[in-house]
Formats: sequence, structure tokens, C-alpha cells
Amino acid sequence: MARAKLVGKLTSKRVDNSVNSFYFLKKFDINIQPRKPMVSIDIIWCPPINDWIKCNIDETASSSLILTADGGIFRDNQANHIISFCIFLGEGSPVLAEFMAEVLAIEKAKDMHWSKFRLETDCIFVAKAFSDSTLVQ
Repeated sequence: MARAKLVGKLTSKRVDNSVNSFYFLKKFDINIQPRKPMVSIDIIWCPPINDWIKCNIDETASSSLILTADGGIFRDNQANHIISFCIFLGEGSPVLAEFMAEVLAIEKAKDMHWSKFRLETDCIFVAKAFSDSTLVQ
């Protein structure tokens, strides 16, 4: 184990982003050098107006197998976390995953009996599809 730790300190190689690699290296007490993010974007979250609930949704997709997942977080006007969800969808497209996130968020808002509800997504196509059904076939 001491040899593995020494080799880990001497390498300049960057670790991939997989959980398995992280777990393996930590088992041998090797300090990791994570990859730098490709792009970093600052986002300023704006709370909803009083008595409203806001849900921000997003999807994620792997680059190799096209595995998708989505999720959302519901917050009040004080930015307090109310409830959140995430779901693994399996194989699919990122746009389909974003659609699913919107549907799940709307269903959750309905189940919670929220009449003052705002939904935000970063996918312009999905946002427009809800106002123009001719975009979806």
C-alpha cells in the first residue's frame, strides 16, 4: 500500500471523473488530481415572488452511452429547499430527459396543490414546446 501511495504522489496524470476510479484510489490512500472543468459559468439564481414556489430542472447525459437522468429542486421565495427529485432514465436523448424533468416537476406541483408555481429550464426548445405544440411530433 505504501508503494501505491508513493506512485500516486509521483504521477502527474489526471484522474477521470468516474466514481469507480475515485473509490479505488481512495482505498489506496492516493491523493487525486481531478480534471479541470471544461467550462465554468456563474449563474445568479433569482427567487420567486412571495407565496410562489420555483422549480429549477436540469438533465444530464453521459457522453459515451447516452445514459440520461434528470432532476429538479423546489424552493420558496427565501431560497429554502422544499423538495427535490431525481430519476435515472436509462438510454435516451438529453432533450427527452429535459421534457421528462418538466413533466415530473409539473406532476409534483399538482400533487402538492401549488397554484403559484414557476418552472425554469435551460433548454429553450423544451420551454418553447410547452407554448407551441407544433414543435413536438
